Amino acid sequence: MPRTKMDVSQRAKQFLPFQAVRGLKEALEEAEKEVNLSFINEVSCDTIDEDYLVED
Repeated sequence: MPRTKMDVSQRAKQFLPFQAVRGLKEALEEAEKEVNLSFINEVSCDTIDEDYLVED
């Protein structure tokens, strides 16, 4: 049985990226934002604490 030549546009479609788990990218981006905000908040609080230390 001879092979038929695949159309270039059809061939290209097989190599397109796909999401195996829908919404995973968005969920990871949201989690990254939360971690970054938490870190910024923690660093800000540490800086404030150091600025207002009262030495006896």
